Amino acid sequence: MGFMHRCRHGFGGEPLAQPPPWAPRDAPPPAQPGDETWTFIDDLKAPLWGDGLGGCPRAVRPGEADLSGGVRIEPRFPDPDGHLATAYADLADFLAAGGVSRSGTAVIETARAAMPGFEAYRIEVAPGVCRILAADTEGIRRGIFAVEAMMREAEGPFLPLGRRERRPFIRSRISRCFFGPIKRPPRYRDELMDDVDYYPDAYLNRLAHEGINGLWLTIAFQDLCAPSLAPPPAHRRREPRRSWLALLRPPRPRARVPAGQRSDVMGTSPGPVAVGLARATCSGTLKVGR
Repeated sequence: MGFMHRCRHGFGGEPLAQPPPWAPRDAPPPAQPGDETWTFIDDLKAPLWGDGLGGCPRAVRPGEADLSGGVRIEPRFPDPDGHLATAYADLADFLAAGGVSRSGTAVIETARAAMPGFEAYRIEVAPGVCRILAADTEGIRRGIFAVEAMMREAEGPFLPLGRRERRPFIRSRISRCFFGPIKRPPRYRDELMDDVDYYPDAYLNRLAHEGINGLWLTIAFQDLCAPSLAPPPAHRRREPRRSWLALLRPPRPRARVPAGQRSDVMGTSPGPVAVGLARATCSGTLKVGR
């Protein structure tokens, strides 16, 4: 009764406002806007640094490294599979948006160094040089984004001299596309089967800058596997999903589902799947478990 009383009179103890007398009491709800009104999707597809960095031109201050004369990016961290290609490209776009030449005496370099954990990084800034150190590619990625953030905070191509070290407090940071469909009525659409790209490259880049390193996909685990006994139409239905997932890099060691146990992903059916951001934006992972 107490809860009903609160609902009827509001949490402040005052009666809730009644609808105006001219408002129809049994009017149907308005029609939901169609997908063509979702203009924000075009914004998500736009390059992150397309509009420049803002800020006002200023001179270098004491205690800062001056990069305004041009910066050379020297990727010395071992990356034979090119996992950091998008991060280096983003740094180049960032510098271009800020009007910083790619040729000059200043250097931003990456290198391997022992660190306390996965994704941890260290940034060392001295006059004319910025070193981004990590033990893994994702630490380098975090460090590159941190250098960009430091320059945005400085409102110019300047970095504070000194050394800073960071490591993640939350290791798995998973996001769900807020306009992606789910396999439920009334639309019953599949985000891996649709022709719509719910995760364009620019959107993945924005998520990566926000610290996201995994995606939450609502799919049925059985749709990711094409058993040999399945009829040909089922194989054709699964092909788009398998092609989409092929964009992900091979995951780090993943759990196996023991024989005789349910093969639902994350314990639900249709199951959400946590995967790494696609197209080399973040490390690929496929988490399977109960």
